[in-house]
This record gives sequence, structure tokens and C-alpha cells, in this order.
Amino acid sequence: MNSAEMPMQGKKKISMPSERDLTTMVEALSYCPDSGVIKWRERPINHFKAVRDQKIWNTRFSGKVAGSEHVRPNGLGYRIISVNDTVYFAHRIAWYLHTGAWPRHEIDHINGRGLDNRATNLRLVSRLQNNKNRCVSRSSRSGVIGVYKMKDCDSWLAKITVDNKTIHLGVFKTKEQAAKARKLADKLYGFHENHGRKRD
Repeated sequence: MNSAEMPMQGKKKISMPSERDLTTMVEALSYCPDSGVIKWRERPINHFKAVRDQKIWNTRFSGKVAGSEHVRPNGLGYRIISVNDTVYFAHRIAWYLHTGAWPRHEIDHINGRGLDNRATNLRLVSRLQNNKNRCVSRSSRSGVIGVYKMKDCDSWLAKITVDNKTIHLGVFKTKEQAAKARKLADKLYGFHENHGRKRD
């Protein structure tokens, strides 16, 4: 790691870290599963070209929270950490430090908060499973995922997307009726109970 807190822009991103990066994560980072916080350890001399560089870095960063917050265009925030000039999401590093295995699939934040990296809030899922635990979109006019106000009438449409196929659940007189139909469909098609929650 040449720089401790590098921005995401212009950094290389890969899905599987090199052995060097994995070793560096273990040697340079500590993870608290109860708080979800990743901090910098005192790094050994083999991470640096000179003793002076090691002393400067450890004085500045050792014991401090690693990385920085990155907000995606959809408004969701995650923590990112630079390791050997490669940026990784903190939740993927947390999973590795906690389990000893780099996540081969996606990591879902169960409560929908991307900055909450407690071990109990992380689960290894497929892309389809991850899509079944989403917040309601900020652009939603109804405030209920899968429920839409129909134009030119006072009715509400409910629908759900399963395995990239849209299923229409019906047209209802009230938003509450449409929301109830959508909730029942969530359960029927195996969506997470937190799916459709409002953003914090």
C-alpha cells in the first residue's frame, strides 16, 4: 500500500485480489465484527522502502479507521479502502478478515445500510438474491416498491420483477391494497423481509 486513503477515481478495481493484496489486508488491517469497523494496524517494515517511511505512516494512520466513504449515484454510501493502489469495498474486506475466504459472490447489507459492516449485517448472496433486498427508489412517487399511480385515473398498479420477468399483480382502488398485494408477492417469490424498506 503506497497510499492509505486514496480516492476511488482512477484506481484499479478487480473482483479477486492478488495473493499480495490478501496478505497485506491481514497484516495491515484489523476488523471488529461487533462494530463493523476496520482499522489500520501498525504496518511492518516489509511494507515500506525505508524505516522513515514506516514510522511516518504508522504515526499518521495506525489505529485509525481505514478508508473513506464513497456515495454511488443512487445515493447509497459504502466505505472503500485502498490496498496496494487497488480499491476494495470495505464490506468485502470485512468478510475476508472475518471468515478467511474472499467472497466469490455479492455481499448483501441485510438492513440496507452500506456503511454498516457488522458481521451480523453481512450475508453472501447471488445477484438475484441481492436484488430481492433493495430499498425503495428515491424516484418512487408512491413510496412503495412495485406500486405505481396510474395515469388519468385513481387506481394503483402493483407489479413485481422475478428473474428478470415482470409479473403484474393487478390494479387496485387504493395504494394500500396495491401495497398489500405487493407484500404478499414478495413473500411468495422469496424476497427478503426488508425488501422495499424506505431509505434512512
